Amino acid sequence: MSGAKKFQNRIYLKEKISKNLSIQLDDYHYRYLSKVLRMKDGDSIAVFNEADGQWHAEIKNVDKRTAYLLICEFLEHPRATPKLTLFFAPVKNPNTSFYIQKATELGVSDIVPIITKRTIVRSLNLEKSRLVALEATEQSERFYTPKIHEAITLKQIDQLSINKIFFCDEAVTEISNTSIQMIAGAKTSNDAIIIGPEGGFDNEERAYLRSLPNVVPISLGENILRAETAMIASLAIYNAVPKK
Repeated sequence: MSGAKKFQNRIYLKEKISKNLSIQLDDYHYRYLSKVLRMKDGDSIAVFNEADGQWHAEIKNVDKRTAYLLICEFLEHPRATPKLTLFFAPVKNPNTSFYIQKATELGVSDIVPIITKRTIVRSLNLEKSRLVALEATEQSERFYTPKIHEAITLKQIDQLSINKIFFCDEAVTEISNTSIQMIAGAKTSNDAIIIGPEGGFDNEERAYLRSLPNVVPISLGENILRAETAMIASLAIYNAVPKK
């Protein structure tokens, strides 16, 4: 946060934030601040949301059941999150929470589970997933929590309005630098990255993806990566490439 005060801890507030406002903490944040962080009356924290930006607040009137925040000072306007969707096939290990946490930290705006022929986990606990995304948003100093979508089938991807879909395809044998060049040449303000399941996409699915006009196959190197490693590597490469 350039030019703004920094706080070790920050939390998201659904309520409108304005100076001198007193806000009662919800149960989740009360337990987190009082029981986990052991914060007490007079301690400072940053609070934020996508509408009102980030503010300095002080904890007040902590007791055994609740606590309040006094909003003290405006710190920073919201910073926009670029439109970047992650398509991933859920797996058992690591679980979906890992994907959501790391995708949030790496700046994804939308997270969409996809069902493929080799997808192992075919349902998603949306409430838990959204809580994981919220916690990662608070930790990573983002303002916008990524939207967690219901799972879709692979062949529903072409119904979505996305400019470019970067397909991490283990069948592409070029070195990683080629991926940087491919992304640099095609990156837009509304893109997606698609990661396959354990065992990868089958030949029919790979052919389907390659048939879509907005899909750009990329390589992540010569080694075969675990799905979660491919996700982190591809998002890191994408973020490192400036938009034209």
